[in-house]
Amino acid sequence: MGLAWIVPMALSVLRIKKVPAVIVEIIVGYFAGRFFLLNISAESLNILEFLALTGFIFLMFLTGLEIDMDQVAGSFPTKRIKYSRLIRNPLIIAMVYFFITILLSFAGATGLSYIVDIRNTWYFSLIMITTSVGIILPVIKARGEVSGSYGQMIIIMAAVADILSIILFTFTAFILKNGFRIEITFILILFALFYLLYLLGNRFRNSTLLKKITFQLSHAASQLSIRGTMFLLLIFVVISQYISPEVILLGAFLSGILLSIFLHKERSLLLVKLDGMGYGFFIPIFFIMVGVKFDPAALKEFELTLIPFLVILLIILFLVKVIPSLLLTKQFGSRKALSAGFLLSSRLSLIIAAAAIGLELGVISPGVNAGFIIMAVSTCLLGPVLYNSINSQERQPVDRTIIV
Repeated sequence: MGLAWIVPMALSVLRIKKVPAVIVEIIVGYFAGRFFLLNISAESLNILEFLALTGFIFLMFLTGLEIDMDQVAGSFPTKRIKYSRLIRNPLIIAMVYFFITILLSFAGATGLSYIVDIRNTWYFSLIMITTSVGIILPVIKARGEVSGSYGQMIIIMAAVADILSIILFTFTAFILKNGFRIEITFILILFALFYLLYLLGNRFRNSTLLKKITFQLSHAASQLSIRGTMFLLLIFVVISQYISPEVILLGAFLSGILLSIFLHKERSLLLVKLDGMGYGFFIPIFFIMVGVKFDPAALKEFELTLIPFLVILLIILFLVKVIPSLLLTKQFGSRKALSAGFLLSSRLSLIIAAAAIGLELGVISPGVNAGFIIMAVSTCLLGPVLYNSINSQERQPVDRTIIV
């Protein structure tokens, strides 16, 4: 917690604004693991791993919470379907973009398998399709592009990539661990639960009594809204755990999306509290423990192919996002389309989580896992910088309301 406290403060003092704090947390976690945590007991390590797992669950939950389902739902075609409308519809473009990314990722993973040993090409390609709404959203907000059609397009493309990649990960990880068995249909229980709670929420959300009780008990010692949120999150996580440990990622994510649907006006206050719990305590421990577990010695498995592997992997990670982004050329121009592709190449929590699950399942090697952690750091640093460099237009003024 000392490291988690020092890192953002040091970045602020040094005025390093373009480097995400989580990247530095991973780096300092690596050094902490080498110098401070070498001789800790197994019991202490279990405590840290439990807190890190809680941080991972919170991260997936808050990732789902960041996705504005009103925007996604509002992108569904409502008028008569015409080609001119389809090629401008954010949801349609996001879906096409995602499937092109899958095809390119699989082709890239297949080509890379001729250089290094890739145990499972399909899973390797799934790791490469991830993106990070948590990195993309602040960059777009900083430029004042959130409300514009260009910013909305990027956000929905990132949201669709997050949703579909997590679903694909869950089913793939389950099949790799348990085989293609009838139990895979148990994952659909989560979607049924999601729909059931959505119906219940719609039915009671306008209840005057419920609103009154929630308002009265949402502060001070009761914190009813936080308790209800934790209850919702753990319903999904516990049921996911019974299905298979790999399904927890999807369960936590779905609980975040469900809460995002119902928050609306209460969103800001509850989000401040949840961000305080997640980013203030649990999530930094997760990223620091990623650094603690990072083993550069695992990269020795590549021997002379290490540098070519890392360079080619980085190029592929950018190409699989940049090439499909050319779909935006007709609507926004080549410069904006290219810069969107570089921003969507930013990967963080999902790529680290997917690589960790793959390592546990034995479908990627320790060296590949270490390589993906390096790629997470690299893409998070390069993606936003390239986006701002290529799309170097003047920032649009943010709408302001002055209340006297």
